[in-house]
Amino acid sequence: MASIQKKYRKDGKPIYYVVYWIANKQIWKRAGQLMRDAKALKAKVEYELQRGLYFEPSRELFSDYSKRFLESLDGRVKPNTRAEYESMLKLYILPYFGKIRMNRINKQLCAQFVEYLRKEKKTSATNINHIVKVLKRVLNQAVEEEYLLVNPAKDIKPLRVEKKESEYYTLDEIHRLLNAADDTFSRAFLALACLGGLRVSEISGLKWKDIDFENKIVHVRRQYQAGVGYLSPKNDEERDVPMVGELLEIMEAHMASQGQHRGDEDPVFSRKGGLPFTSYRNLYERSAERAGLKRIRFHDLRHSACSAMITSGMPEPIVQRIMGHKSASMTRHYTHIHAEQLRTAMSKFEEALKEIDSNKEQAEC
Repeated sequence: MASIQKKYRKDGKPIYYVVYWIANKQIWKRAGQLMRDAKALKAKVEYELQRGLYFEPSRELFSDYSKRFLESLDGRVKPNTRAEYESMLKLYILPYFGKIRMNRINKQLCAQFVEYLRKEKKTSATNINHIVKVLKRVLNQAVEEEYLLVNPAKDIKPLRVEKKESEYYTLDEIHRLLNAADDTFSRAFLALACLGGLRVSEISGLKWKDIDFENKIVHVRRQYQAGVGYLSPKNDEERDVPMVGELLEIMEAHMASQGQHRGDEDPVFSRKGGLPFTSYRNLYERSAERAGLKRIRFHDLRHSACSAMITSGMPEPIVQRIMGHKSASMTRHYTHIHAEQLRTAMSKFEEALKEIDSNKEQAEC
């Protein structure tokens, strides 16, 4: 089943190889300079050939295999997860690996891919870690299905991600942003983020049936992502967000501006053609510039809402429920304590100490 062959190096020393066949392909496996090592390797190879542990890696193109990989996810993972994998493959992985045959993908190529993302594409460490996670998942399945002997990406270690403080707007800055909005449409879209704490995909996914003006509630039931469509909410958890005060007034003004040409199934924010509106960046950046505010990520408007709720005295468990956070620690992570609040707290502490001292003096008298 296998044989030992000897070749010579330039210096005249022998090198032993174990030679065997897989399908119609001859394999030469290097054993070293000693015959005993060659005999041991030959015995191992013959044993594994008998047990069917050796097979020829697939010569199929990575692009073709990735299509079947995505199809295999249907019904096995959440639609959101499948959409994320498809996006990572399309944007990053397929442009690099798509035309390469599966049996040509090795550790060196995978390592070069990470460097390509980091240096040429200027991709963030966080995003690279997500991309590599998807690549590993694809190649792991290829190993399970015996398209590959081993996963060449399995030893890639996650890149170090520097933790950055989330930026946010104060309540005064939130009001300035909303007052600078182009129109009722823009103001309502921004208000749901920085007063209601909704994610941008949740705002785009809202339908008029989700806006309950009678009970003053926004029902968060789904997300919408451009190019993907409607998806279940994050973590598959629906939630209700109270609509009071300024947020209620802004949403009522937006509804009035839409007239009677809206149905329960229509998006609350739609573009031409009736599809949900997703071009939020220009909408936000125009308002921020007009208000004279620093630009932060649109997602940080949600963090701003969380911070404003906490600092205004709303109980933490209530904020956690409104925001849809899975844990209280996540809610606390987005809570920002201002210098003025610290001074106020210390003043109250000082007053309490003075009161204790005063009571002691009276008792001594």
